[in-house]
Amino acid sequence: MTFKNPQQFFKDILSSGNKIDILTREEFINFFHSEILENRYKIIDCFLPFLIDKEPELCFTLIYDLKKYEDKTLALLKRIIGTYNLSKKELTYILYNLPKGKEILLSALENHIISYSNNNLLLTLILNDLNHNEDLLSFFKNNKNLSIRFSFMNNIALKRPELFSSIFPNIIENIFYIDENNKKEYISMDNLSNLACNLSKTPQNKEIYEQLKSFLYKTYPKNNIARNLIREKNEKLLLEDLDNLYQTSFDCNIEILKKYENYLSKDIIGNLKKNYELFKRTPYHLQNIYTYDLDKNLANLINKYLSLSKNKTIKFIGKGTTAACYRIGDFVIKFILSKHTYNATPRLYLINRVLYEELVKDDYGKCLAGLEVQKYLAKKLSYLDLTAISKYQKLLREEGFYISDSLIKSNFRFLDSYKDADCPDPELLPDCFKKKPLVCIDRDSFEKIKKII
Repeated sequence: MTFKNPQQFFKDILSSGNKIDILTREEFINFFHSEILENRYKIIDCFLPFLIDKEPELCFTLIYDLKKYEDKTLALLKRIIGTYNLSKKELTYILYNLPKGKEILLSALENHIISYSNNNLLLTLILNDLNHNEDLLSFFKNNKNLSIRFSFMNNIALKRPELFSSIFPNIIENIFYIDENNKKEYISMDNLSNLACNLSKTPQNKEIYEQLKSFLYKTYPKNNIARNLIREKNEKLLLEDLDNLYQTSFDCNIEILKKYENYLSKDIIGNLKKNYELFKRTPYHLQNIYTYDLDKNLANLINKYLSLSKNKTIKFIGKGTTAACYRIGDFVIKFILSKHTYNATPRLYLINRVLYEELVKDDYGKCLAGLEVQKYLAKKLSYLDLTAISKYQKLLREEGFYISDSLIKSNFRFLDSYKDADCPDPELLPDCFKKKPLVCIDRDSFEKIKKII
């Protein structure tokens, strides 16, 4: 293809209503760069008015290194920085020749609108010439957005580990910033664990790994170093400090127990080994108990309720998406992973009484883990008793509640006696309930009926 009449060529492109195909684009770019500068200016003056809105990436590629069009280059850069992947040549030109272009890059980084590819290429170019890019280096090193700062540190640890100690000579001083209340805000435990593991891959950064590990031990109740070392198959480093990593592991105690039991101190693994034998039908649910420091309470609950039981049976009952249930003597212990509703479950005679409940919630009220104890109810709802469900729903409506989830037969049991109902005076309960004291054992699905005003 030849471009003897660029203006007509662009008019044809515009009239077609389609984007320029890749082959035509490349052919035109080659043609353009083969022309002398004076002709390039003429071509740009022809096509820019037609294509600056329709093909901003192509326009940028053709004008970015021409001083005459610097203002338009900067305007285009703002538009395309999040979607168009700059070439190494284009980004290098911006860094060395367009101070205002650097400002656009910094703004895009701060506002998370730079593309992943552009961000990675920028980091590579900064690390290749730290002296020239001190302003960008300072932006990443001292950024109050600790996610941005961590990403920069982690990239150095992975791509240019030999530079890490010179850029961050005192690692602990670089993992926090001081907010307006003079309080230190630290990079998250998970990110620091990840960074420590990546630093451990190179011998020259082993000391920094040890510093970060010590910091995590002192600052956070748990960490994810063990999980990351297992993922990287770094058994040598894992086994060097296995007891401490096991005790402070956030979410892989059971995995360590199963793989490395022979390397752990016997007094350390005793409690978990015992619990794992009891609850190994649901290892994820059990790990969740250890993740959120509920294991000591679990041990106390087992001892307490077994001692109160006539029947000493311990067995797995079943699990769903939000909980796993085990019979502990005459009682049931639930390992809770989450709850369908943030609302507190009502105290109601139609719901099996809860004897103990402990929930771990995040800052938004979402349930992360929990333990719950109810009386074990042996008598299930049979097909002969299905009419009891409709009576149950009627009684529930009279109390001002409904079940938002589907009515699953397995979620209902009969109390041994109506006198066990969760209410101040069972004698005042409806006669139909006294005859068949049906209760729900799943407490998450109860909603209050909204009154229409």
